[in-house]
Amino acid sequence: MSSDGAEGLEQKLEEIVRDAEKMLDGPETSGYGMEEHGRDFEVIESPETVNLLVEVPLMGAEDLSAFVSGKKVELIGRNLALSVPLPCEIEPSSAAVSVRNGIFSVVLRKLEPVGPGRL
Repeated sequence: MSSDGAEGLEQKLEEIVRDAEKMLDGPETSGYGMEEHGRDFEVIESPETVNLLVEVPLMGAEDLSAFVSGKKVELIGRNLALSVPLPCEIEPSSAAVSVRNGIFSVVLRKLEPVGPGRL
């Protein structure tokens, strides 16, 4: 094989490896209605609540653990570890969680902003 042929083959292999690494890494950004590491999710904000919806095919409530703190929700389950940023502070004790038809849903009440006050 000529050096030009070997060089061309090496470049093609490097390109294949680069493409494979991109697919394995998943998207570099996440956000509302985006995918994070192959998992679809959506954040829906109303004036009083924030609702997080995550596709969790073949999983039930017993397969998942959810943790809420500050401005994020962490969801852990079989082959799943997802951290989703929320648009605002929420009240963790208000969480209403359900898993139905392969969709995990958590509705959270927004934390009332504390304005300046007199001491």
